[in-house]
Amino acid sequence: HNNNNSLNCNLNNNSQVVNNLNLAETGKHLISSAGAAMASRHSGAKYSKLENNLDDSPSHYVPSSSGGAVLDSSSSRFVEDTLATQHRILVGQDEQLDIISDSIGTLKTVSRQIGIELDEQAVMLDEFGNELEQTDSKLDATMKKVAKIDDSGRQS
Repeated sequence: HNNNNSLNCNLNNNSQVVNNLNLAETGKHLISSAGAAMASRHSGAKYSKLENNLDDSPSHYVPSSSGGAVLDSSSSRFVEDTLATQHRILVGQDEQLDIISDSIGTLKTVSRQIGIELDEQAVMLDEFGNELEQTDSKLDATMKKVAKIDDSGRQS
């Protein structure tokens, strides 16, 4: 039950805790997002062991001169390192997504060219089929004439 009082105190001070962390500029944005997520999380179930450990353990907090609580230096370093690692991972994923996006663009261009080529070949095949039909008709007519001449030559 004492832990719940500590959680309520920590919940009220979450925004102050986040604001008091001295992090790199990229970490500050992630920390404020994490602080908002932690504040909203207290209305429901606990999702992250890391958040539970940081929230539930008063030993991670030390009193500040303004009356609030801030993370102690080892916890702050851990959060900074975690955020830096997450930032590096996100940057790497962004780079990979850019590469994938470029590849998809190339595949799109190639597939369109293939589609155009297939359409052109379909037209050429239709024309070739028409020419074959005309040639077949001419060949049939010629074969009939040859057969007629052959029959008339045999009869004479």
